[in-house]
Amino acid sequence: MAVQCTDQSSGSITSRDWNFGDGSSHSSAQSPSHTYNTAGSYTVTLTVSGSGGSNSKSLTIRVTTPPPTASFTANSTSGNAPLTVQFTDQSSGSITSRDWNFGDGSSHSSAQSPSHTYNTAGSYTVTLTVSGSGGSNSKSLTIRVTTPPPTANFSASPTSGSVPLTVQFTDKSTGSITAWDWNFGDVPLHSSSRSPSHIYVLPGDYTVTLTVTGSGGATSRKSLSIHATLPPLPLPLSPGP
Repeated sequence: MAVQCTDQSSGSITSRDWNFGDGSSHSSAQSPSHTYNTAGSYTVTLTVSGSGGSNSKSLTIRVTTPPPTASFTANSTSGNAPLTVQFTDQSSGSITSRDWNFGDGSSHSSAQSPSHTYNTAGSYTVTLTVSGSGGSNSKSLTIRVTTPPPTANFSASPTSGSVPLTVQFTDKSTGSITAWDWNFGDVPLHSSSRSPSHIYVLPGDYTVTLTVTGSGGATSRKSLSIHATLPPLPLPLSPGP
């Protein structure tokens, strides 16, 4: 803290002595400035002397510690769940404690530079509050977590055989899925069941396509071929004796 002292003394003055009260060197200037680097209460005393004697006047200077300034960075501010974010504290000033609020209802952290994993899609406000002898200060940042897209996958049993061929499809897709669409490749009608069965009545090669839709609106497709054949011809009858 820089203080400008202005002499307003009167009378016949031959010398001045400024005692700034912090153990530093005195000054004989008429109106000196002085910088206090440490918090505390200081008594500044000006003693003026002249041919008629000397006189003093004192004044108290109170210097406080400035509050710290909160600042931090995140290595990622958006991404698919689960999203692990590394926070790096860049606060300045005299800091005695830190409080990290990750904005998702989880426990707070007092670490200097913690990491945190967001498991659910949403928008989260992360707040770092730093405290010191001079007070406290906070900074916030938004983390946006999205739902990962689904991945379509399925199996079929059997994948080949003679007609009429009944095939059982089993969904093995992953991710958060809200809808299934099965195109069996032989009729215009689709199925929205999760794991349907289907009968192929005509021989041929059919491409089955499963399209899954996730809660975030993203889609994924997987295809598989079904080979349906004519049934085997009956064996000819053997001639009689």
